[in-house]
Amino acid sequence: MSLTQTNQIVPLVVASQNKEILIMENDKKIEHSPEVCDKLLELVGKPDDFHMCKALNVYDDRYRVNIYVREDVSDITGHKLYIDKSYFCKYNGTDLTIVS
Repeated sequence: MSLTQTNQIVPLVVASQNKEILIMENDKKIEHSPEVCDKLLELVGKPDDFHMCKALNVYDDRYRVNIYVREDVSDITGHKLYIDKSYFCKYNGTDLTIVS
């Protein structure tokens, strides 16, 4: 392999807590998981200006969950959307734990 080659898939090898070896590739599609959002919103509640929740499976049973809110503004769009809260969670299929 030459140092001048570009656009290569670079695998990342990590070990999960249960000692399984996981190979992650930098072009792997990240799946959206609405059931994780439902569980999180049960725990923390919806903000008043809630717009949407998006839970992305980062690896293994770990998820990055972003809570988006909508704020009315006086510009051409009339509103802005932004991430109000972001959580790192563990979801085993039934129970959700907020890690950070």
